[in-house]
Amino acid sequence: MCFLCDIQTARNQLTPHDERPQCLLEEGVNVLTHLFGIFYAIFIFKMFRRYAKKHNLNKMNNLAILCFCLASFTLYFNSTTYHLLNILLPNSICLRYFFQRLDHITIYIMISGCYLCFIFTRTFAKGYFKTGCLAIFIVVALALIGFIFTIFAPPTTRTDVIMYLAMGWSCVLYGPLVFYFCPLSLVFYLLTGGISYAIGTIFVAWDQLFFNHGIWHLIVWFANFQHSLGVLIAIDDEEIKGLKQPWSVMKELFIEYISLSIKNNDSVSHPSIQREE
Repeated sequence: MCFLCDIQTARNQLTPHDERPQCLLEEGVNVLTHLFGIFYAIFIFKMFRRYAKKHNLNKMNNLAILCFCLASFTLYFNSTTYHLLNILLPNSICLRYFFQRLDHITIYIMISGCYLCFIFTRTFAKGYFKTGCLAIFIVVALALIGFIFTIFAPPTTRTDVIMYLAMGWSCVLYGPLVFYFCPLSLVFYLLTGGISYAIGTIFVAWDQLFFNHGIWHLIVWFANFQHSLGVLIAIDDEEIKGLKQPWSVMKELFIEYISLSIKNNDSVSHPSIQREE
C-alpha cells in the first residue's frame, strides 16, 4: 500500500465523502475530454516553440513556453490516467486513490506553471530580477501548501475547490508585481481564463448534476485556451497586440502546422517520388 493510502486508510477516507461516484458513461466522457487536452498541450508546445524559433525569442520566453505547456500536459495526462483507472480497475481502491490525489496535486502544478510562464516573460525577460524572484517565491510557497493539504487533509470536494480558488486567485497578493508590466490585452486573457476556471468549480461542487465533471473538464480546456492566447502576447508583445491578433496568430500557426504535417506524411509515404524529383 502506498504512502498516501496509508495516511488516508488510517482515517478510513479513501474517497471524498461528499462526492458522488461517476457512472461508466460519465467516466468515459471524463477520459475523452482530457485525452483531447493531452494532444492540445503537445500541439501548442510545438506551435509556440516554432514561433519562438522563427522570431528568435530569448531563453526566458522559451522557458515560459516550456513551463506553461509542461504544466498543461501534466494536468491532462494525470487526469486522463485517473479517470481511465476508474473504468479499467474499479476495484483497485488504493491505486485509484493514489492517482486521484496525484490528479488533485497536478491542479496546483497547472496553476503554478501558468503563473511562472507570465512571471518569466513579464519580469525576468524585462530585466526585473528581484521582482520575478519574489513572485516565484510566493507561487512556489502557495503550491507547496496545496500539495501538503492534498496529501494530509481529508479528501472532500468542497475543501479542494476552495483551495484551488485560493491558489488560482492568489495573484491579488503579487498581481501588481507582474501586471504592471503587462499590456491590457494580456491582462484580459489572464482574467477571462481565471474567471472561466472559477465558473468551472461550480460544476465540480454541483455533484448531483449528470456529467458535472465532464463539463468541468471542458471549462478547464477553455480556460487553458484563453491563457494560451495570453502566452502568445506575453512571449512577443511587440509583435502581438490587441485582443484579435492572438487569435490570428494561433490560426496561422495551426494552418502552418497542419500543412507541414501533411507535407511530412507525403514525403514518408512517397519517398521514391522525391528521389526522382
